Amino acid sequence: RIENIFLQLRNKQKQVFPISGKELEALGISRTEIGRELSYLQEKWIISNFELTKQNLIKMLKQKNEK
Repeated sequence: RIENIFLQLRNKQKQVFPISGKELEALGISRTEIGRELSYLQEKWIISNFELTKQNLIKMLKQKNEK
């Protein structure tokens, strides 16, 4: 029922994106590219159902930028 769905959503833990722009800057990403890279990583994180860790995301970004 709708009430049950509402309660489940209300009790679900809020997900916090595990990486920040400052962390990307510390990795050597230029300020002009930080927004684009954050969007890329957020998309991957959401697709993973919020399971990718900071380390996973950094690894993905490094692999992406090696190509």
